[in-house]
Amino acid sequence: MSDTSKIYEEISKETGLPVPLIRHIVQHQFSFVRKTMQDGLLDNILLHNFGSFKVKKGRINFLIRSLIKKIRKGTLDYEKGVEEIRRLWEIRKRK
Repeated sequence: MSDTSKIYEEISKETGLPVPLIRHIVQHQFSFVRKTMQDGLLDNILLHNFGSFKVKKGRINFLIRSLIKKIRKGTLDYEKGVEEIRRLWEIRKRK
């Protein structure tokens, strides 16, 4: 049994909620953080007891280079790739 499964079971016992619901609640929080950061809505996000999360400029540069490589190889549609690069470039300008 993994450490997270043990934590889910402990929370389940304390709250009386089923483990799958607890798992969904916990994972939803991190999914929300990921989506918010991908959309570029916030510069950084603070989760109490977990820390502050932010997208580094170097990571954005890496993603842009990766998209360019995929376009050149032909594994990514040109129009979609350019649109994604423009979105990332706008986020990069704000950093």
